[in-house]
Amino acid sequence: MKLDGDKIVIESRYEIDDIQAMIDCFLKNGKPGRVSKEELKTLREKLDALYMCW
Repeated sequence: MKLDGDKIVIESRYEIDDIQAMIDCFLKNGKPGRVSKEELKTLREKLDALYMCW
């Protein structure tokens, strides 16, 4: 994963798995803050779609 200007470039499927694992961990153990749990679930679903299109 690298930063390209104002975008994050994901370079492998393993990075998607890592991000999804972090989201799952936060959803299980974290407290809502700036980002709602619904927004995190939506992000996780979009990462699933990205993974399938890889």
